[in-house]
Amino acid sequence: MEMLGFGFVSAWATAWLAAGAVSVSIPILIHLLHKARAPTVPFPTLRFLRSAAEKTARRRRLENLLLLAVRLLLFALLAFALARPFLSREFGLFGSNPSAAACIVLDNSYSMNVTYEGQTRFWKAKKEARAILDSPWRPALAAVLLTNPGALPAPDRLVSDRAKLFRDLDTAQAASGRADLPGTLKAAYALLDKADAADKRLWILTDRQALSWEGIGDLEEPRKHPAIPVAVIRPTEAAYANVAITAAEVVSRSRVVGFPVRIDVTLTNSGPAQEKRNLLLFVDDSSQARQKQAVDLAPAQHPAEGGAPGATRVVAMTHAFDKAGPHRLLVAVEGTDSLAVDNTRRIALQIADRIPVLLVKQAAADIPFQDANFYLVRALDPAGEGADFPGAIRPVETTPENLDPATFGRWDAVFLNDVGALAPATVRAMADYVASGRTLVVFCGPHVVPADYNRLFVDGIPREGGLLPARLKERVGSAVLKTDTRKIVQVQGRSPYLEDLVESADIYQGVLVYEYVRTDVAAADSVLARLSDGDPFLLEKPFGGGRVLLFTAGATTEWTNFPVRNLFLPLMMRIVHLAARGQTERRNILAGQPFETNLYPDVKEAVTVEVAGPLGPAGETVTENRETLPGASNNLLRFDKTWNLGYYAYSLPQRGDVRGVFSTNPDGTESDLAEIADERLAADLGARETHVAASFDDLVSRFQETARRELWQYFLILCLLLAVLEPLLANWMRPEEERSPGERHAPSKLGG
Repeated sequence: MEMLGFGFVSAWATAWLAAGAVSVSIPILIHLLHKARAPTVPFPTLRFLRSAAEKTARRRRLENLLLLAVRLLLFALLAFALARPFLSREFGLFGSNPSAAACIVLDNSYSMNVTYEGQTRFWKAKKEARAILDSPWRPALAAVLLTNPGALPAPDRLVSDRAKLFRDLDTAQAASGRADLPGTLKAAYALLDKADAADKRLWILTDRQALSWEGIGDLEEPRKHPAIPVAVIRPTEAAYANVAITAAEVVSRSRVVGFPVRIDVTLTNSGPAQEKRNLLLFVDDSSQARQKQAVDLAPAQHPAEGGAPGATRVVAMTHAFDKAGPHRLLVAVEGTDSLAVDNTRRIALQIADRIPVLLVKQAAADIPFQDANFYLVRALDPAGEGADFPGAIRPVETTPENLDPATFGRWDAVFLNDVGALAPATVRAMADYVASGRTLVVFCGPHVVPADYNRLFVDGIPREGGLLPARLKERVGSAVLKTDTRKIVQVQGRSPYLEDLVESADIYQGVLVYEYVRTDVAAADSVLARLSDGDPFLLEKPFGGGRVLLFTAGATTEWTNFPVRNLFLPLMMRIVHLAARGQTERRNILAGQPFETNLYPDVKEAVTVEVAGPLGPAGETVTENRETLPGASNNLLRFDKTWNLGYYAYSLPQRGDVRGVFSTNPDGTESDLAEIADERLAADLGARETHVAASFDDLVSRFQETARRELWQYFLILCLLLAVLEPLLANWMRPEEERSPGERHAPSKLGG
């Protein structure tokens, strides 16, 4: 939408029109010099002559005035034509007010890193900003606002210091996130509202990436400020090619030494041509790829048959680590294209030596297979402790009298298998342990007294409604008679604990339960498995940052055949792997998002943590200190200076065993370079006067040339028409007697 106002504009209008005004007197002089006299007519009676002369004089006076008007108009039109007038379109952007104010919104999202002929879109945008500030229409007050300011403070007012504005442009860098155009434009209008200037303008320097303009249509500010003209300068290129890694996710639940870790890598082709690239996997600091896969990607505008729109592929890559601790992976696409920043993606992960699990039982049994932990130990560690290749899980057994709450931090999961009453202090320590992000698994059995458990685990832990998913009630059935047998008839297959384990009904319907502990009514989504009479068999509850799982039957064959059914072993392994320390922590974040990790219970008090990462001005590694924030059951490390892409490592110098790594990556959606049409862009913005151009020079040219309509040629055409009409009119007005004999009409045949 463009606001148009038309008016005559000419640099030499006054001089030409003055000359034209003088020239208008020429026809008057001609008329005075060529004043016609009445011819002498030989009539005997003078009264007839006087009457005819008066009648002729009146008629000739009107004819002379008409001829004079035509000649005056001829000279006036000629003067206007020489002045070269035009109709001009009114551009508020190019007003002549010397006290104008402007906001320059500079898009520094990472799609502005698209490179064409050695120049990025961001470099071109900064060049356009300099052209605006150097032009004859430069504002007296201005501010430069970035869509991704990062650590740079946002301007709070417009300034007249042009040197500062140029410094702001020079220091601006392309970021690694999306453009928040709606939020930045809202801030720009707020700055213009505070400015004491009658003439205000808004410049937006961005690309035409459709993603950046999402939500602009809901912005009310352009409609609330109709007097502020808006110009969108969107440097683009003739063509581009871009293959991006838009996501990389570790999907393996087992992240331990010696076990293959699977990474799903998502590749997207947003360019118009088919691409064939190699996908590489690098591990830690190795410069040699550990794995290489060729990938074919269709053009973006032609969806793969049967696939998602665009050209997207998910490639699985695996690697087995030979040592525990924090590790770094890098997936990369071979080759170059228009946007290099999305050709790589970083992954940080923690690899465990063996997952430590504590198994608490009431007491050792005389007969091994009657021991509460007999089946559980063999499910978690089938090879046994002395095997040449031990399993991923390291179970350790203990009893209530030997249970030390101070050691809970060593274990990724704690199992209570048919354990009687515990000390209240131990239960409270267990609640803190779970809240810190760990897992507690409770199996019922003959030693479990519902009233004691309700008192200790529910009433004794008032926060979040208690530690258990539901209150325990009476025991149901008879493990001795086995006359009232129930079976599992319903499961939550979408739960991460049961996902892919219960696809076939016979896997869980073969589980028989002879005796169990009935529970109070629990939330429907907390029941993962239900018996044929409707009572829960397995319940889950989030508690703080951790989980509590409650089996209403035991882990031995006394109350149920569950330990000897096919579901038992994979379910126990799944529970432990999901509980493994660092397996579910969010270690891979988008640039600009804060990183948080809980050091509790390994570190309970406030400590100083060293964080090293690409924090320097040019991305060089810099170390900063952060104080942890201890709480009742947590000790959080929070780090929010994550605008730069790369790996970050944290450690406690005084505690060598507490360390980790996390990574930052660009937002994968920014790799979608689909563009928005100029007409749609202007319509979504909704300003009364909106101009969209590829460059500032193009907009100026439009203002100086295409924005005005030349009128002088029309005046010349009218001059020619009047020049032809004038002699015809003059000849028609001359009396018959003043014409030459050849001009006179031939006599009529009917008259003499």
